[in-house]
Amino acid sequence: MNNADVAKFFSDTPVSIDGNPRLRAPQVEGYSAAATHFSGDGPWNPAIEQIPVGCGKSGLIAILPFGIAKGRVLVIAPNLTIRSQLMDDLDVTRPDSFYRKTRVIQDSKAVPSLALLDGEANLSDAEEAHIVVTNIHQLAERVDRWLPAFPEDFFDLIVVDEGHHNVAPSWQGVFERFPSAKVISLTATPFRADEQPVHGDPIYQYNFLDAMQRGYIKQITAVNLQPSEIAFTYDGDERRHSLQEVLELKEETWFSRGVALAPIRQ
Repeated sequence: MNNADVAKFFSDTPVSIDGNPRLRAPQVEGYSAAATHFSGDGPWNPAIEQIPVGCGKSGLIAILPFGIAKGRVLVIAPNLTIRSQLMDDLDVTRPDSFYRKTRVIQDSKAVPSLALLDGEANLSDAEEAHIVVTNIHQLAERVDRWLPAFPEDFFDLIVVDEGHHNVAPSWQGVFERFPSAKVISLTATPFRADEQPVHGDPIYQYNFLDAMQRGYIKQITAVNLQPSEIAFTYDGDERRHSLQEVLELKEETWFSRGVALAPIRQ
């Protein structure tokens, strides 16, 4: 399947977005904001949309390609758990998938093909897919395997979940590999503890008050905790780091991966 085939699919497939009672307000409004931002011939600045947790970010990711993508779509999750959730929502073979629950696509045969980019995947899996889902560690740690294998125009749209991570070198390397791709980052918290600006132009925000009034989320109480020191164990050797040291270390792939894959301690 070539880029023209994929572009035709996303431009010609009839979808029900405006006026679909099964969609949530931030999904419809977020889609509209992205369609406006990426209209015309480009180039386009990266975009940021702020969507509170529980308001349907996965669903928004599912509808963003239609009418916007002119080629394959790359969806990047920050970790394996979120990657798995996204795959479930996008997988039309599941009865509880987003496309089937919301009837965004009326023709059951006109559904996007999906590929999971993991340690067992091949390049051909991505070549036969409309949407490719992966996690950032797969791209960052297997940089010699994946990124050089893709032509720079292989992906036309890159969607980043938990987009406040997108200034890290691992993410920037992906964006640089596909310089003409449209990039949109979705996040519930468009700010970082280290005060670095999130990469992109804010184009849409759905506020917490509206989300609570519509019943998307319950009452939220925010608590900000800043420990003076945090202890980590490196192969049996315990070391203590200041909060600032941890903020600097977490941008290193080896450190963030070690934390993500570490066994749970009580």
